[in-house]
Amino acid sequence: MTVSAHHAAALVASLSILIVNSLAGQTIEPGKLMGTVNEECSWSPDGKTIAFDSIRSGRLNIYTWRIDTRELKQITTTEANDFTPEWSPDGKQIAFVSDRTGHNEIFLIDLNDGMPRQVTKDNSDAIHPHWSPDGRRVIYCSARDNPNQASAPEGKIYEIYTIKADGSDLRQITHDKGLNTHPSFSPDGRQILFRKVLGETSEVL
Repeated sequence: MTVSAHHAAALVASLSILIVNSLAGQTIEPGKLMGTVNEECSWSPDGKTIAFDSIRSGRLNIYTWRIDTRELKQITTTEANDFTPEWSPDGKQIAFVSDRTGHNEIFLIDLNDGMPRQVTKDNSDAIHPHWSPDGRRVIYCSARDNPNQASAPEGKIYEIYTIKADGSDLRQITHDKGLNTHPSFSPDGRQILFRKVLGETSEVL
């Protein structure tokens, strides 16, 4: 999945929020938060801020938006594309995907010093980062074993990997040469949920 394909419809997307009410039978309408140039987003652990990617600067960059004060901050500034932000469990870092190296790779940015740091060096398509509950590892999917997805006779291949936040101790989780995407840890960190595409359909495993 390239950034251009992934964000083909992103230019007309907007962030909305649902206020969940416990009253049974009540109609819930989403409230629009901001304009039409935003897509992937995630909550901060304290629930006060949203991280999201936006093309408002001309390229995809990461922003944060505080709910109560409506304060908007640009977190990354690059001529490349930075997207799919995911907060660390302690709220101090954001994992995201960037194509600034020529490939989609996983980066982390420390919200205190604002310095992005490359975590993966797959030289292919590394996407869908999520944190382990203890914040020590990032789980993601990668085409590193099949970097030329477009012309590979077996078709697209994404395997699930985990890696420490410092870029060490890479571990491959799936080995079936399938299309395995959108991984995430269970709250206790003992299980992994991901989507596996089976032919024309997909299953959650």
